[in-house]
Amino acid sequence: MTQTDPRKRPPQNGGQPAPAPGAASIPGAVIRMKQPVPQNLPQQKPIDDEETPQELPTPWWKKALKRILLILLVVVALVFAYLFLLMGEPEEDLESTTPAQALQPITIPMNALEAPGDAYLPSLAETFGQPVLGIRSAEITLQRARVYDTAFGGEYARRVTLNYLLSDGGEMLVESIRPIDAITLLEGDYILQADRLYAMAGLEAARMQNDDQICLFGQGEGAVYAITMPRSAEDQLDVILRQTLLVSADQAQ
Repeated sequence: MTQTDPRKRPPQNGGQPAPAPGAASIPGAVIRMKQPVPQNLPQQKPIDDEETPQELPTPWWKKALKRILLILLVVVALVFAYLFLLMGEPEEDLESTTPAQALQPITIPMNALEAPGDAYLPSLAETFGQPVLGIRSAEITLQRARVYDTAFGGEYARRVTLNYLLSDGGEMLVESIRPIDAITLLEGDYILQADRLYAMAGLEAARMQNDDQICLFGQGEGAVYAITMPRSAEDQLDVILRQTLLVSADQAQ
C-alpha cells in the first residue's frame, strides 16, 4: 500500500477553515445579533403628507353682515320691480286712450270745414285728432275757424286755424298742426329769437319774428301749435299767453 502524506489529505469539512481550538462549532449556521427595539418612539408620517391648517370659526359679525347684505339686495330688487310696474301702467293707459287716427298718417285729405265765430272747439279737436290751441278772453273775439288738410311729405298735414280780432283791431292767427314735422308749413320769413322761452298753454314756446309779425310756437305730444300776431300788439303778448289753453275732444259737454 502506498501511504499518503497526512499533510496532503483533503479537508474533511468541505473546505471550511477549521474552528479554533476550544470553540463550539455549529455546521452550516450563521450567528446574527438581534438589535434592541427602542420603545415609545413617535409615529412617523409619510413624507408626502401635508399638514392641513385648522379652520377657524367664522366671527359672528361676519355672519350678521352677510344676512344684512342679503336682505338689502332683496329689498332693492323689490323696489326696482315695483317702480318698473308703476312706470309701465301710465304708458299702457296712454296707448289705450290715444285716438287711433292720431297715430296714423293722413293719406286721404278731408273736405275742408269752416265755422263762424261761435265754433265749438271740442268738436274741432275731435275732427283734428289732437287737442287744439285756443284763447279764452272776453277782449279777444273769435272771427272764424277752419279745419283742412295740406299736402306735406307725400301725405297730408291736418290744420286748425282760428282767426281772432284783438282789442286794438289787429288780427291774430292761432294754429294747430299735425304731424309735428309739418311745423315747416308756418308761413313767413322769420328769424328765431333764442334768448327767451315763453309759456303757452302749459307748453314751452319759442319766438321768431320778422319786421311785421311775431310768431310763437310750441310742441305738444302729437301736434305743434303757433300764435302769429302783429309786432304792433307786442304789449299784449304776455296777457294773451296767460289766456291760452289746449281744448280736447273729451271736454265736450
